[in-house]
Amino acid sequence: MEGTLYIILDSRSLFRYEDTGESQSNAQSNLLVSGECVLNSIFQFTRLYNLSTGQKKKLNIYLCDSKGENLLFDGFISGLTKELQFEIMPKMLEEISERISLGEMKMSPTISKCLCKINSTRKKFGYNRSEKDRIILLDASNKDEYISQYVSLLNCGFASQKLDVVIDVVSVTRNPSPLLNNLVDICNGLNLKYSQIVDSLAESNIEINKEDHHWLDQGLTPFLIFHLLPSIQAREEIFISINKTKQTGLAVCFCHHQKIEIGYVCSSCLSIFCSRFKAPICSTCG
Repeated sequence: MEGTLYIILDSRSLFRYEDTGESQSNAQSNLLVSGECVLNSIFQFTRLYNLSTGQKKKLNIYLCDSKGENLLFDGFISGLTKELQFEIMPKMLEEISERISLGEMKMSPTISKCLCKINSTRKKFGYNRSEKDRIILLDASNKDEYISQYVSLLNCGFASQKLDVVIDVVSVTRNPSPLLNNLVDICNGLNLKYSQIVDSLAESNIEINKEDHHWLDQGLTPFLIFHLLPSIQAREEIFISINKTKQTGLAVCFCHHQKIEIGYVCSSCLSIFCSRFKAPICSTCG
């Protein structure tokens, strides 16, 4: 049996919230596809992913919100029946949507949980690194999010690098958080932005009706298949330009979790602090 595929879904990509704050409202208004499209595309992709080799593959699907994560599926991909997709899963999501709270998504704790499960499974069953585990994050953030999780996201990146686990990010909003670039750079993943399709159409002078997402919904499944179905080894030959994401150069201070251009760096642990940090010693390493 090969490694497990972990899929983390941003709850905002599936649900539409009312009376949201400014940050959540921006993310919701920037969504390029419908929630039904996201779920169906994930199911279609995972089925093809399972058929890509003759071995059975396991799948974990997590739904992430501001409180943590909800496990939607844990089992073999062959268990993703039409009954589960069209009858059981919608009922589960309806129940979950009633208790989901708004706020910044807890992405780093959810990624950490996946990495812990990978490490635990390898120790228990003796899997080696050639049996690739993968994490796919379907993101619906805006450009100002995840600043408070900057350090923990970097820690997740280094942990995944040590475990040789690739984390790929697929953003379905127009202006996703640039901090996710740093995460995928560390673990040699892909940072895919579905908005690039919209931008390419705009450059071709094709009119885009914001109220009609039908054509965008149809394109998400082929987008996922084309970029994520190739193996980790094959993608290095296919996506030479995509695999190396542009460095954002974005720094976030450890004291106030705010973006800064000029700051102070601890010579011992390399923590970054802004000019408002007045303590005589580093608060990270002491």
